[in-house]
Amino acid sequence: MPRLIFLHLIAAIGLSFIGRIGHSQTDQNLIYATYLGGIGSDSGRHIEVMSDGSFLVVGMSESVNMPVTDDAWQGVWGGQWDNYIARFDGDGQLTHGGFLGGVQFDTPYGLAIKNNGGFVIVGSTSSDDFPVTPGAYNEQFIESMGYISSFDDDHQLVWSTFLGGAGQDIVLDVVTDANSNVYVTGRTITPGLATPGVFQDAFPEGFAGSFIAKFDQEGQLVWFSYGLDGAIGESIAISIDENQVYIAGRTGNEDLTVLNAYQSNFGGESDAFIAAFNTENGTLTWSTYYGGAGIDDIQDLEVAEDGTLFIAGETASADNMSTPDVYQEMNGGFFDHFLTAFSPDGNRIWSTYFGGELSESWIVNISLTSSDILMTGHTRSQENIAFGNPFESENSVSVDDIFNRGAYIARFDQETGNLKWSTYFMANCTQGLPINIAAIDDFKFAVIGSMGSTCGGFVTSDAYQPNNGGLNDYGFFIFEDATITSTKNPEILPLTVYPNPTRDAVRVEIPGQLFAPMALQVYDLTGRIVLEQGAYQSGNMLNVSALSPGLYVVKGRQGEQGFSSKLVLQ
Repeated sequence: MPRLIFLHLIAAIGLSFIGRIGHSQTDQNLIYATYLGGIGSDSGRHIEVMSDGSFLVVGMSESVNMPVTDDAWQGVWGGQWDNYIARFDGDGQLTHGGFLGGVQFDTPYGLAIKNNGGFVIVGSTSSDDFPVTPGAYNEQFIESMGYISSFDDDHQLVWSTFLGGAGQDIVLDVVTDANSNVYVTGRTITPGLATPGVFQDAFPEGFAGSFIAKFDQEGQLVWFSYGLDGAIGESIAISIDENQVYIAGRTGNEDLTVLNAYQSNFGGESDAFIAAFNTENGTLTWSTYYGGAGIDDIQDLEVAEDGTLFIAGETASADNMSTPDVYQEMNGGFFDHFLTAFSPDGNRIWSTYFGGELSESWIVNISLTSSDILMTGHTRSQENIAFGNPFESENSVSVDDIFNRGAYIARFDQETGNLKWSTYFMANCTQGLPINIAAIDDFKFAVIGSMGSTCGGFVTSDAYQPNNGGLNDYGFFIFEDATITSTKNPEILPLTVYPNPTRDAVRVEIPGQLFAPMALQVYDLTGRIVLEQGAYQSGNMLNVSALSPGLYVVKGRQGEQGFSSKLVLQ
């Protein structure tokens, strides 16, 4: 997730990326790039890969002439900054465009895909006419508020609500579970929001603090807990078994509530924190400081298929932020980015710095493949960034230019924390700003951000919009990883499993092949096969009544082709 601080400044002035494109035969192949924008300043902030292989992109727009499709829920720009929602098909062509916003400033800070189709956008708004639906949890606008807006797969608004009330409340991130329940975190200064029986039902007086809340798929509040005193929740993720929801961010509180902590004591100027909550009732499972003697902040976290929690952020600490035998054990400059793996119960597995002689700060985001971590962020460093055979090998931003910086993309091994490759990106392009990254599969990934008129050299011949529309535009890029595409395995395709969730039995089908025989296996979260069925047994019906409630993975095989889907047992 992008940082709260400087977002409007970044969008307004852009950041310069000055350098040199690397050799044509590189570890990363740019296979698609396009502008998307109108006459004003537009910036992509979030990207998710949908189940059909399309790309959902959300950002901010001040352009009245952004592309709007017939199926848009809001076809007219509201004013100042609006959310702009775009959807690209797998070939990069725009299939949907529409706005979400009112007359003032509406900023999207988080995006999540719902299991039953559709998506949820969260952020902050100063628009008293921001769209909220009748019967919403909170329809009353007071000054500046957070918002949660849920759409169906046809891009129509299902429910939308304000969150907060005392002003300056912000929803900073969102995640959903298998039942399309919605979990959000952020910052609040509003008392009286918490529900009974949660971790903290009393507003921490004197603090602008974090919160965590759960809404059901209809938009009704299930529970709300204030978070750790004096901490701001910047990112959120849910455990694989969906028993825990994690929030992470930063805190200056030297007396934070810690429980079953990896780090019980405050480290220095400000620390990062991680907290895990029970998804059923909002009680605290574990919490910990994470930091050294300097300034530390977690900006993104993701959960892998084996339950490992990966966090990324920035650090000015020279201590406590790395483990032996990782890629980079020492802080390279003033601020570095860091990448850390935690177990589901809060124990650190490994941690590495990533940075050069100057600073890596402001924005860092991660996305997971089946075995690796993709990370993108901003850098001013000239050294120790590009590794391998990079797409761009140099960052020529002047060391004296504090307003401009380059960016990088890097790939790390999930198991060891070792770097596989890294590259500068948009190093020759003023007003270029990669912000977020999404793994498409093990071999391709997409990047979203902004780019100005000097970035045209990146645009591919099949671009949806080949030219800059005004000031900054959305920049949408698709890369192929050349280091592993030559040895890639057959693509794993989705299965249709229904009913899901279930308790007794499910039918398993290949989409479009109603009665295709398959050999089926059901795996628990430890990777153990708990149920197995031959290709012609029971017409691909699985009796799962003997299995315990929880999350499982159903895998099928038809010849050499593999299929997979998650299964929730109640």
